[in-house]
Amino acid sequence: MISSQTAKPVMPHARLLSLLLVLGGLAAVAAGASPPLRERLDGPRVGAHAGGIWRIAPDTLTRFAAAYDAGADVIGIDLRLSRDGVPVVYHDETLDLRTWCDGPVNGKTLVELKTCRFKLSRERIPTLEEVLQWSAGKAIVDAEPKAIDAIEPAIALVRQYDAYDWLYLQSKSDPERYARARAANPRVALSFRVETEAQLQWAIDRHDHRLLILELGPAMWRRAIIERVRAAGKIPLVNAFRHGRLGELFGAQCDWAYAQGIGIAVSDRPGSCAAQRDRARGSR
Repeated sequence: MISSQTAKPVMPHARLLSLLLVLGGLAAVAAGASPPLRERLDGPRVGAHAGGIWRIAPDTLTRFAAAYDAGADVIGIDLRLSRDGVPVVYHDETLDLRTWCDGPVNGKTLVELKTCRFKLSRERIPTLEEVLQWSAGKAIVDAEPKAIDAIEPAIALVRQYDAYDWLYLQSKSDPERYARARAANPRVALSFRVETEAQLQWAIDRHDHRLLILELGPAMWRRAIIERVRAAGKIPLVNAFRHGRLGELFGAQCDWAYAQGIGIAVSDRPGSCAAQRDRARGSR
């Protein structure tokens, strides 16, 4: 028996699904969601080595901001731990060369490290948390734990700031570092440095979709290798500042990398590399 009330039409499944997708997309835009990391790294992209070491104050917030303003997509930083377990951004094992302090970085508390000023710039040593607060997703952070014990504290901050789509950790060419980072968090994005074809195959055989970036050593700077990396769904990265005998003494050397299909060219001169990136984009 048919009800006397007018029956409501049933929305077809396809239309309902489309509506849900549209609403989900609008919600993401309203929330200011950034694209996934893989999409953001779909090259060509510019990586700034320590913010650009041919300028005063590398590895400082001032330099990171300047590199970003110059067009860098990715900001490279080095991580160590203070004595009280705080991840700080500093390259060397000891403080003597770059700052007016002395001794190992891990021999001082954060409070003590904050009294250390760089010799050339008088800047202070930043923490990873300060870098995350500065970026807030606008720049991608390429974090290299110089000390293996910095991995877990760094990942804790990635989780705290929900930085999964705008930070990745380097695991160098070290399966132990890779395993330690992956055990700490299955979502954190990682890079792995490959110097040989055996290392390349090892990385591919992980079948880890969050092992996004493969850094290629100079022996691997060949188009066939780059195409193999891309075929595996990975993003090839090179330290372009190591190309040529004089490195980047007279300017960025990113053109050759982009011409070979490299996704991320890391440079000491991010502004110059950004101009080369833009030319590469225009030629495609």
